[in-house]
Amino acid sequence: MATTNPIITSDWSLIVTAGDEFILSCRQAGPIEIAIRDAVTAPVGIAGHVIDPYSNEGVDRATVGPGYVYARRADSGDAVAVVLTAWTP
Repeated sequence: MATTNPIITSDWSLIVTAGDEFILSCRQAGPIEIAIRDAVTAPVGIAGHVIDPYSNEGVDRATVGPGYVYARRADSGDAVAVVLTAWTP
């Protein structure tokens, strides 16, 4: 298990591979979107689920289900660091 602070920009980035467990939260201003995919292909032309940076709630595998987890900045703001703890069960 490891906690990291990946930097999220306005482009979709793979942050968790399929099969891994995780907890993701945003501690800085600026909403983050996540999207789940069945394959290692970034989402194109879709909106993701928004994580509210002020809620102090995390998103985890039980919330989003199986698949590859992608994240991006939900607005056109600067890059933002998220808090990601991920592990292979």
